[in-house]
Amino acid sequence: MILSYELMDNPGYEYEEEVETQFDACVRLQAIEPFCTWWALSFDNGDIVMSS
Repeated sequence: MILSYELMDNPGYEYEEEVETQFDACVRLQAIEPFCTWWALSFDNGDIVMSS
């Protein structure tokens, strides 16, 4: 799974992190979500699982 996001202090740059499970993505998001303009979790094929 891929967690993609954009941070408020670096607009226009999309970060991507590989995560094993949706739970792992949620744990990561707890730390960064207040600083994100948007985020999305997708399967490796690009299908969106959840997003902001």
